[in-house]
Amino acid sequence: MSADASQRRADYRDRVVVGFDGSPMSRLAVNWAASYAQLSHQGLTLLSATEPGPMSLQQVALLNRFDREAALNDRLARAVKHLQVRHPLLDVRSVLAEASPIDELSEATEWARLVVTGTRGLGLVRGAMFGSVTDSVLARARGPVAAVPTAARFANGPILLGVDRASTARAATLMAFENARRRQAPVLALLIEPNIWDLRRGAEWESAEHVLGQAKAALADALREASSRYPMVPVDSRVVPGRPLPWLLQVSRMASMVVLGTRRNGRLPGLLHGSVSRRAAQQAHCPAVVVPDLALTA
Repeated sequence: MSADASQRRADYRDRVVVGFDGSPMSRLAVNWAASYAQLSHQGLTLLSATEPGPMSLQQVALLNRFDREAALNDRLARAVKHLQVRHPLLDVRSVLAEASPIDELSEATEWARLVVTGTRGLGLVRGAMFGSVTDSVLARARGPVAAVPTAARFANGPILLGVDRASTARAATLMAFENARRRQAPVLALLIEPNIWDLRRGAEWESAEHVLGQAKAALADALREASSRYPMVPVDSRVVPGRPLPWLLQVSRMASMVVLGTRRNGRLPGLLHGSVSRRAAQQAHCPAVVVPDLALTA
């Protein structure tokens, strides 16, 4: 491992890492990440990459490598100084990596407590802002990734936890409860079961009641460990009929954060499969965190 790579990993390990390119929307992600890091008593690292994200040929022609690095270094220095003024107790670092944003952000997910990207913008997270970088990082992530939307609503609402009957998503559940504890907010746990709606519209009412009972039991099982570990966190658990994505997006309007679990290979099991999780993370009305099953959340 090179000295530079070793230092970067030290700047990522057990910290909140946020993609930054100087654009207004990446600044929004930085501000959210700073608040998150301070609340969770973790350091913050601002990450820029010298290789631009998806850009037009005209933009590439206007920026040679030297100019790009100089501009990024200047933006990073000013951003760090600004954060140190706003959050004097927060340990803030910056990294300018000679890599693509997708590769470096994905690499950071192995070491960081949380990697944060925006969902609109330019340069480092331009693709994230238009979907491609965030989508790629979510698919490759080995740790939690947060997507902060353009029009993020930083409400004091509940932590919305999406629960899948096919998996307990233990890491995501614990992360949702821990964030609820820190924010003194309730957890709203939703298990979305389309079969109930289909059965109740037909003549199989008893079958619908059976499916509903199974879903409620699965939801209780998924929440049992976290509820025991965080008895002070209020929990509102609901089984609702329908399709996952519309429900998650609608309820995210009133939430302060959405938390979804995913398997290590980047795909959510069962109803909340990979494409739904990525779309929910990028279309939610509040910051959304996708957590691999094996991610450390302590």
